[in-house]
Amino acid sequence: RDVRFTWERKPVAVKKILLIVAAIVLGLVGWRFWRGKEALASVSIAGFSLSFTYPLFSLLLERMGAAGWQIGLNAAAPALAMLIGGPLMPLVLRRLGMVPLLVVAALTLAAVLIAFKTYPDVWVWMGLRAIHGLSAVALFFGSELWIMSAAPPDRRGFWIGVYGVALSAGFLAGPLLLQLMDVNGWAPFLSAAAVSLVAVIPVALARREVPKGLGGDPQPVWAALTHLRTDPTVMAAVTLFGAVEYGAFAFLPVWATGVG
Repeated sequence: RDVRFTWERKPVAVKKILLIVAAIVLGLVGWRFWRGKEALASVSIAGFSLSFTYPLFSLLLERMGAAGWQIGLNAAAPALAMLIGGPLMPLVLRRLGMVPLLVVAALTLAAVLIAFKTYPDVWVWMGLRAIHGLSAVALFFGSELWIMSAAPPDRRGFWIGVYGVALSAGFLAGPLLLQLMDVNGWAPFLSAAAVSLVAVIPVALARREVPKGLGGDPQPVWAALTHLRTDPTVMAAVTLFGAVEYGAFAFLPVWATGVG
């Protein structure tokens, strides 16, 4: 039985409304904030890649005969990579620079998406998803730092909102695109890889617009862990949010397919 979302069952009007809303959001972001298109493209692609692949992989893993704990472990792999790789990002940024970091991350996302289809194995996918998560956190880190560094101090809160809109647009686009295709063939993987490659273009063209002094002063890798002591409430809230969000991403698609 083909695993396909129920897009065909939706009324034509609902389909049009969803696609129009997505197009309007993406269009407004691109038009109104064109000067920040490079970083916004990166964070949108990161959000798209996560929201597109989590339900896709959960459905395919179930079809491959994976147990619930294997699906959960696969879903945890990118999150673990983000947890380990996050503190390393300032060091990587100082070594590579902003534009190479974002370009390499986007290219890695595209390559890994092709590898998923080439090597359909539960345990191979776990390693690939760790690489996928590390690439996504590089896009998150680089784009957020770029936006915050380029924003005037009196407009920084506004640009944080813009960042949130771009990220939400990416999260919206992922499931919408996934509903338009059969998840069993090459189409989802090639489409997601193509979208990742699109983000490379504005970033590569904007190499002279990167704010100066990114990366800050050298700090020990474990310096980020001090926030566990100084801001325990914030860290606990973020941890809880991540657990709920990634758990929902991993298991809701399988549950929804099971109940029809």
